[in-house]
Amino acid sequence: MKMSFKTKLIVVVNVILLLASISIFAITSVNLASFEKNAHEENIQYALDVEYQKEISEARSNFEISQINLKYAKKWSGKAEHYYQQIIDYYETTTFHADSQEMIEKTKEAKVQWEKNYASEKSYYESFMLSVYTSGSIVPIKLSEFEYTSYRACALELSDMCRELHIPDLSDTSD
Repeated sequence: MKMSFKTKLIVVVNVILLLASISIFAITSVNLASFEKNAHEENIQYALDVEYQKEISEARSNFEISQINLKYAKKWSGKAEHYYQQIIDYYETTTFHADSQEMIEKTKEAKVQWEKNYASEKSYYESFMLSVYTSGSIVPIKLSEFEYTSYRACALELSDMCRELHIPDLSDTSD
Protein backbone atom coordinates (compact mmCIF):
# COMPACT_ATOMS: atom_id res chain seq x y z
CA MET A 1 0.00 0.00 0.00
CA LYS A 2 1.37 3.27 -1.08
CA MET A 3 0.71 6.36 1.06
CA SER A 4 0.16 9.72 -0.44
CA PHE A 5 2.25 12.68 0.55
CA LYS A 6 -0.72 14.09 2.48
CA THR A 7 -1.13 10.86 4.46
CA LYS A 8 2.60 10.73 5.24
CA LEU A 9 2.46 14.33 6.43
CA ILE A 10 -0.51 13.56 8.68
CA VAL A 11 1.34 10.56 10.16
CA VAL A 12 4.49 12.63 10.80
CA VAL A 13 2.48 15.44 12.41
CA ASN A 14 0.63 12.93 14.61
CA VAL A 15 3.93 11.34 15.70
CA ILE A 16 5.35 14.77 16.52
CA LEU A 17 2.21 15.67 18.47
CA LEU A 18 2.38 12.34 20.32
CA LEU A 19 6.03 12.92 21.24
CA ALA A 20 5.26 16.49 22.31
CA SER A 21 2.39 15.36 24.52
CA ILE A 22 4.61 12.69 26.11
CA SER A 23 7.25 15.36 26.82
CA ILE A 24 4.67 17.73 28.25
CA PHE A 25 3.28 14.93 30.42
CA ALA A 26 6.77 14.11 31.72
CA ILE A 27 7.54 17.76 32.47
CA THR A 28 4.15 18.25 34.11
CA SER A 29 4.66 15.12 36.24
CA VAL A 30 8.05 16.35 37.45
CA ASN A 31 6.66 19.83 38.18
CA LEU A 32 3.64 18.35 39.95
CA ALA A 33 5.85 16.13 42.10
CA SER A 34 8.01 19.15 42.94
CA PHE A 35 4.92 21.23 43.72
CA GLU A 36 3.49 18.48 45.96
CA LYS A 37 6.83 18.18 47.80
CA ASN A 38 6.99 21.95 48.38
CA ALA A 39 3.35 22.09 49.45
CA HIS A 40 4.02 19.29 51.94
CA GLU A 41 7.04 21.09 53.36
CA GLU A 42 5.04 24.30 53.78
CA ASN A 43 2.37 22.39 55.71
CA ILE A 44 4.77 20.89 58.21
CA GLN A 45 3.44 21.61 61.66
CA TYR A 46 5.76 22.15 64.57
CA ALA A 47 4.67 20.47 67.79
CA LEU A 48 4.34 23.82 69.55
CA ASP A 49 2.16 25.13 66.73
CA VAL A 50 -0.20 22.19 67.11
CA GLU A 51 -0.42 22.71 70.89
CA TYR A 52 -0.86 26.46 70.43
CA GLN A 53 -3.64 26.09 67.86
CA LYS A 54 -5.48 23.65 70.10
CA GLU A 55 -5.32 25.97 73.11
CA ILE A 56 -6.21 29.10 71.11
CA SER A 57 -9.23 27.37 69.61
CA GLU A 58 -10.45 26.54 73.12
CA ALA A 59 -9.92 30.07 74.53
CA ARG A 60 -13.12 31.70 75.73
CA SER A 61 -11.98 35.25 76.42
CA ASN A 62 -9.54 37.89 75.25
CA PHE A 63 -7.67 37.48 78.51
CA GLU A 64 -7.24 33.75 77.85
CA ILE A 65 -6.00 34.46 74.32
CA SER A 66 -3.41 36.90 75.65
CA GLN A 67 -2.28 34.42 78.29
CA ILE A 68 -1.92 31.62 75.73
CA ASN A 69 0.06 33.91 73.41
CA LEU A 70 2.41 34.83 76.26
CA LYS A 71 2.73 31.19 77.36
CA TYR A 72 3.82 30.11 73.87
CA ALA A 73 6.00 33.20 73.40
CA LYS A 74 7.89 32.00 76.47
CA LYS A 75 8.18 28.50 75.03
CA TRP A 76 9.50 29.82 71.70
CA SER A 77 11.88 32.08 73.60
CA GLY A 78 13.20 28.99 75.38
CA LYS A 79 13.70 27.29 72.04
CA ALA A 80 15.56 30.33 70.70
CA GLU A 81 17.85 30.27 73.76
CA HIS A 82 18.43 26.57 73.19
CA TYR A 83 19.37 27.11 69.53
CA TYR A 84 21.67 30.02 70.33
CA GLN A 85 23.45 27.77 72.82
CA GLN A 86 23.60 24.93 70.29
CA ILE A 87 25.36 27.22 67.81
CA ILE A 88 27.81 28.46 70.44
CA ASP A 89 28.50 24.90 71.61
CA TYR A 90 29.05 23.86 68.00
CA TYR A 91 31.75 26.48 67.50
CA GLU A 92 33.31 25.73 70.90
CA THR A 93 33.72 22.04 70.06
CA THR A 94 34.51 22.30 66.35
CA THR A 95 38.20 22.31 65.62
CA PHE A 96 38.12 22.56 61.83
CA HIS A 97 36.83 26.16 61.83
CA ALA A 98 39.68 28.66 62.00
CA ASP A 99 37.20 31.38 62.91
CA SER A 100 35.37 29.50 65.70
CA GLN A 101 36.05 32.10 68.38
CA GLU A 102 34.96 34.87 66.06
CA MET A 103 31.74 33.01 65.27
CA ILE A 104 31.03 32.52 68.98
CA GLU A 105 31.37 36.27 69.50
CA LYS A 106 29.25 37.04 66.45
CA THR A 107 26.55 34.67 67.67
CA LYS A 108 26.50 36.34 71.08
CA GLU A 109 26.42 39.78 69.44
CA ALA A 110 23.58 38.70 67.15
CA LYS A 111 21.59 37.55 70.16
CA VAL A 112 22.10 40.86 71.98
CA GLN A 113 21.22 42.79 68.81
CA TRP A 114 18.07 40.72 68.28
CA GLU A 115 16.98 41.46 71.87
CA LYS A 116 17.57 45.21 71.37
CA ASN A 117 15.68 45.21 68.07
CA TYR A 118 12.85 43.23 69.61
CA ALA A 119 12.55 45.65 72.54
CA SER A 120 12.53 48.62 70.16
CA GLU A 121 9.97 47.06 67.83
CA LYS A 122 7.78 46.02 70.74
CA SER A 123 7.86 49.54 72.18
CA TYR A 124 6.94 51.04 68.82
CA TYR A 125 4.21 48.47 68.22
CA GLU A 126 2.74 49.09 71.66
CA SER A 127 2.66 52.86 71.02
CA PHE A 128 1.10 52.25 67.65
CA MET A 129 -1.57 49.92 69.04
CA LEU A 130 -2.45 52.36 71.82
CA SER A 131 -2.83 55.16 69.28
CA VAL A 132 -5.08 53.07 67.05
CA TYR A 133 -7.13 51.33 69.74
CA THR A 134 -7.71 53.83 72.52
CA SER A 135 -9.82 51.41 74.52
CA GLY A 136 -10.92 47.84 74.58
CA SER A 137 -9.25 44.53 75.11
CA ILE A 138 -7.70 44.11 71.67
CA VAL A 139 -4.39 45.79 72.60
CA PRO A 140 -3.23 43.07 75.03
CA ILE A 141 -4.11 40.42 72.44
CA LYS A 142 -2.20 42.23 69.69
CA LEU A 143 0.83 42.80 71.93
CA SER A 144 0.93 39.21 73.15
CA GLU A 145 0.52 38.00 69.56
CA PHE A 146 3.43 40.23 68.52
CA GLU A 147 5.56 38.69 71.27
CA TYR A 148 4.54 35.17 70.26
CA THR A 149 5.24 35.63 66.54
CA SER A 150 8.55 37.43 67.17
CA TYR A 151 9.98 34.68 69.37
CA ARG A 152 8.61 31.98 67.08
CA ALA A 153 10.24 33.52 64.02
CA CYS A 154 13.55 33.90 65.87
CA ALA A 155 13.52 30.30 67.09
CA LEU A 156 12.67 28.91 63.66
CA GLU A 157 15.43 30.94 62.01
CA LEU A 158 17.94 29.66 64.56
CA SER A 159 16.64 26.13 64.08
CA ASP A 160 17.30 26.46 60.34
CA MET A 161 20.83 27.68 61.09
CA CYS A 162 21.45 24.67 63.32
CA ARG A 163 20.16 22.39 60.59
CA GLU A 164 22.50 24.03 58.05
CA LEU A 165 25.41 23.42 60.41
CA HIS A 166 24.28 19.78 60.80
CA ILE A 167 23.89 20.22 64.54
CA PRO A 168 21.87 17.33 65.96
CA ASP A 169 18.98 18.47 68.11
CA LEU A 170 18.87 15.56 70.53
CA SER A 171 18.76 17.50 73.80
CA ASP A 172 16.04 20.06 73.09
CA THR A 173 13.95 20.03 76.24
CA SER A 174 12.99 23.69 76.15
CA ASP A 175 9.23 23.04 75.80
